[in-house]
Amino acid sequence: MSAPTILLVDDNADVREVTALLLRDSGYNVIEAANGSAALAALDANHTIELLIVDFAMPEMAGSEVLEHARAKRPGIRAVFITGYADSAEFRREFADEIVLKKPFPTDQLALAVRKALGQSGG
Repeated sequence: MSAPTILLVDDNADVREVTALLLRDSGYNVIEAANGSAALAALDANHTIELLIVDFAMPEMAGSEVLEHARAKRPGIRAVFITGYADSAEFRREFADEIVLKKPFPTDQLALAVRKALGQSGG
């Protein structure tokens, strides 16, 4: 069985680079996108993507919009939001059904969130 493919979407190049490295070190295939448009194009081009890890606050297209468009294309796709805005009660209410990681997040929290989103167990 091949490693799951993750689409990582973050407009901050440093965050994206470090997060992608952590994911690759954990054995995942990672496709990186710097914005929502690039993410949706990558989703169209690669049908092996199983999970979106998407920054909530990005210019032009917010993470919630990226996920909405992605689920219009692939209703079952799973997602993890990464954000600095997770303390807001409105945010927690709106995305209660989604996995949310607050930046900065430790490596073990990222790994746990990805396994949970992919329906994997163990550590």
